[in-house]
Amino acid sequence: MMTREEDVIEHVVNASTHDYLLFFTNRGRVFRIRTYEVPAVGLNAKGVALVNLLQLQPEEYVSSVINVSKQTNGGGEGHLLMCTVNGVIKKTPFEQYQNVRATGLIAIRLDEGDELKWIRMTTGKDEVIISTSQGQAIHFNETDARPMGRASRGVRGIRLRSGDRVIGMDIVSSESYMFVISEFGYGKRTKVSQFTPHKRGGVGIRSAVVNKKTGQLVGVKALQGDDQEVIIISANGQTIRLGLKDISSLGRATQGVRIMRLNANDKVVSLALVEKLENGEEEETVGTTTSQTTTKADKPARQAKQQAAERPKGRSRS
Repeated sequence: MMTREEDVIEHVVNASTHDYLLFFTNRGRVFRIRTYEVPAVGLNAKGVALVNLLQLQPEEYVSSVINVSKQTNGGGEGHLLMCTVNGVIKKTPFEQYQNVRATGLIAIRLDEGDELKWIRMTTGKDEVIISTSQGQAIHFNETDARPMGRASRGVRGIRLRSGDRVIGMDIVSSESYMFVISEFGYGKRTKVSQFTPHKRGGVGIRSAVVNKKTGQLVGVKALQGDDQEVIIISANGQTIRLGLKDISSLGRATQGVRIMRLNANDKVVSLALVEKLENGEEEETVGTTTSQTTTKADKPARQAKQQAAERPKGRSRS
């Protein structure tokens, strides 16, 4: 997929043609469409803007996408666990999202200035880690949060200190790792087993050392293995892609190692996990780029140019 300048792929979802896609926005609303309603385009196309598919309001954007398959969740089992920037979490039975109108539904009632950012499909007994920009993280079981209705506010997931904010929520297991990156390019992997479980609502424990050298944390991801790669993007458009096995595994109370060298006045703004591609797949993608650049709008101009070239020279048209 080609992207515009200063754009990055945030969500990659594997879906069948007749699966439902749930789009959650930062304003706490949810939309539902069928997979086939998303236009099918070439591998190197830019795609279509979501505002053409969803009735989004000004300054409203999609923060998470959930795939609902009949084979995996046709009976509406399980829950949706949500987390906001201010540390509020809410667990809602999935069956309450089976009928979503075209104009969207309220998924969570937000406080003023808060935003919905993270939504995960859970079994009701999963382990959860919430991380903050000042290097705090809390590990708890989702059974600590009772199920609530769609239009409810939720409960406190983590108690934030002054100037702090949530940067990520993930479903984890004891065998997985947590990857963190700071705004000045320092990052690391840490085993989830080092995060002692607590009850929800506390300030959490230290997940990384945050100081003037590292800057605040800007992103965190749960890793299930070493077969993925991470793409890190800076504010000035600098991008680096590297394998997770090349990133050091360190303890909680460490600042990490320098992963990305930044220019002056530049800082990391986002990261994304992608599946690791084999060399042959990467070369095939690059080789087909030029063959996908011709669009239907180019066809009339190309035909006119060809007719002009075939017209006998020396004659003028009146």
